[in-house]
Amino acid sequence: MPRSAYPVLRSASVALALVLASACGGDDTSGDARSTVGGDSAAAAAAPSPAPPPAASRDDGTDSAAIANYRLDMDKVRGLQRAAVALHELNQRHPEIRERVSADTFDLDAVLANMNAEPEVRRAIEGAGISTRDYVLGTMALMQAAISHQLSKGGMSVPPGVSEENRRFMAEHEAEIEQVMAAMPKDDAEP
Repeated sequence: MPRSAYPVLRSASVALALVLASACGGDDTSGDARSTVGGDSAAAAAAPSPAPPPAASRDDGTDSAAIANYRLDMDKVRGLQRAAVALHELNQRHPEIRERVSADTFDLDAVLANMNAEPEVRRAIEGAGISTRDYVLGTMALMQAAISHQLSKGGMSVPPGVSEENRRFMAEHEAEIEQVMAAMPKDDAEP
């Protein structure tokens, strides 16, 4: 994978980690999501499935379908970036909120209920001009699009169920998305 692909994948994985940390109570964004997607190993970056991690979807496929049907555009990507910054700032001021929005699993309805039940989290996201649903689905769709785009660029087939429209969007707007994602908050553990 070309080295230039890493900023998009790294930013998308940081965004995913922020969603999962906000929703699932994790406190370390340096875990598997970033190391397998945005790490320095081309093999590791190409290996993950474009679908959310196994714990990130329901057994009935409802969440996976919602992610695949979500359509990205640059306004949504900019909204995701603004919301991620707002959530990062909120977490810096009130780290205890992470525990209150914690969920045992990534079930879309449970994640949304937990995020919406926390007024400061909801206000941070909505203050960025997007809904909590758009934040969660958009982050997952962006991650999926980034991975599927890199698979396609590497000559690998994209698994079924992945949004071809979002993959094309990522391909057509890669440089612009890279610029927007560069403004994403960085994990405190990053250099």
